[in-house]
Amino acid sequence: MKNNKNQNIRRFISLAVLIVFGISFISAFSISAPYMENKELKMSPGEIKDLEFVLQNGGATEEINVKVTILDGSDIIRLIDGNDIYPVTPGEKVSVNMKITMPEDAKTSQNYSVKIGFKEVTSEGGSNFGFGTEIEQNFNAVIIGKENKINSKLILYLAIGIVLILLIIVLIIATKKKKSKK
Repeated sequence: MKNNKNQNIRRFISLAVLIVFGISFISAFSISAPYMENKELKMSPGEIKDLEFVLQNGGATEEINVKVTILDGSDIIRLIDGNDIYPVTPGEKVSVNMKITMPEDAKTSQNYSVKIGFKEVTSEGGSNFGFGTEIEQNFNAVIIGKENKINSKLILYLAIGIVLILLIIVLIIATKKKKSKK
């Protein structure tokens, strides 16, 4: 009976220690990604788009470093900031700028899988052991056909032209009728 009681006390102390140590590993690191309906980025062959991911370190007390890695899709997406490690100060937002380029020869309805990893890393040269949090953002870049987009200005000019032609025809007919009555 006494052995069972001691075992319960040990379990309780182990759990309390685990909780205390676990609290120090809490990270408020988060990422905002560009909006994509159904996690699909629709693009035309040869099209280039800039994407901005935003890193935040809300609620923390120390600056963290976030390493950005392209895990899948490196043939179509790249970092354009020139650095893959971003320092994120508590309460601030840091932009991670990327450029995605569709191949000219991409076929309609073709999918490209893109996966980007954002991992909290310890500062270089430090001898401290730490747990890093990694968050992955993934989406599909879907090729859509080059649509024949009719310019709204073109439609306006075309409508004005048709109205002017009809007006001229009506004026010609009206003047001929006046001449024939005289």
